[in-house]
Amino acid sequence: PNLASMAQIDVTSVMAEDALADVIADLEKEMETAAASLEFERAAQLRDEINRLQQAGADAEEKAARPRK
Repeated sequence: PNLASMAQIDVTSVMAEDALADVIADLEKEMETAAASLEFERAAQLRDEINRLQQAGADAEEKAARPRK
């Protein structure tokens, strides 16, 4: 899959924390390339997707850390 399709990834399908970190790193590289190419709208979309993935990952970690009742 190309990075554009990876940006649409559902966090629940990324089970391993390392895999999520890899996806985010790839998106960050793509964002930097877009900004360097003056594709600022694309860079902003990628930034927003990175933020969404980071928040979803943090939410998943928090949920996993909660004691089960």
